[in-house]
Amino acid sequence: MGQENSLTAGNVTGALVRFSVPLFLSNLLQSVYGIVDMAVVGHFVGSAGLAATGSAAMLGLLILSVSTGIATGGAVLIARYEGAGDAERRDAAAGALFSLSFLAAALVTALGLAAYPAVFRWMEVPPQAMPYAIGYMKVTLWGAVFVFGYNAVCAALRGLGDSKRPLFYVGVASALNVILDVALVGAMGLGTSGAAAATVAAQGISFLLAAGRLLGGKTPVRLTAQSFRLRKEICVGLLAVGIPTAAQQAVLNLSYLFVTGMLNSYDVTVAAAAGIGLKVNTFAAMPCWAVGQAITVMTGQNL
Repeated sequence: MGQENSLTAGNVTGALVRFSVPLFLSNLLQSVYGIVDMAVVGHFVGSAGLAATGSAAMLGLLILSVSTGIATGGAVLIARYEGAGDAERRDAAAGALFSLSFLAAALVTALGLAAYPAVFRWMEVPPQAMPYAIGYMKVTLWGAVFVFGYNAVCAALRGLGDSKRPLFYVGVASALNVILDVALVGAMGLGTSGAAAATVAAQGISFLLAAGRLLGGKTPVRLTAQSFRLRKEICVGLLAVGIPTAAQQAVLNLSYLFVTGMLNSYDVTVAAAAGIGLKVNTFAAMPCWAVGQAITVMTGQNL
């Protein structure tokens, strides 16, 4: 394990700060480009588009809970094997993380496409916003594989003790997302579908860049076809952390879904304002998320 990424030596507080600051900036950038999405949609589509984006984003966060859980489980397991100097199991954990992420993405896409119209009706998405919400959600679900893959790659890098590279890839995604938002929503007039396509495309390109680094021999991980085999020992260890994490995130995001549904029963302006408010509210929790992620990886490597 390279000393520059080791979280098992030196001053604990210093290592924790150095590792958590890039994580905080990554979370910040992700939220900023989510707000840019809403700003562009609000400018070119109006309140109905904003209300639709807010409702679809809440459902998207619920789906993202699955990816977050698997990614966290993978990061913890990779960190433990990296800290132990067990290269064989570390690589097997990385391979299992990718395999489980892509299987989960396929399952989420299938279930989401079948269920989202009923969920939107239950959420009482305003009639004038419903077509925009459907357009946004369709594109988001078909692009879920890139989101799951991107989260898996960044989790693997974090498990290795590298939080700076994920920040770089989030930066690339943020810049691309803003450019594509203006092009697809503004210049081409694709509305909320264009905003979703911009996000999916930005995440996809960032995923390919990050995967290229991980698979291109530029990290300690060495993946072969055998690495992607789902070994019971590895999967149990990954899911032992991943399932409770996903459940915790799902409960939190489900509460936001309920609140959004309650506010949708008013008019489209209230629904649009609520979507903006809930998005801005996430900034308050970012320092906690960053430190929590850093402690998770540091504890894993030291275990």
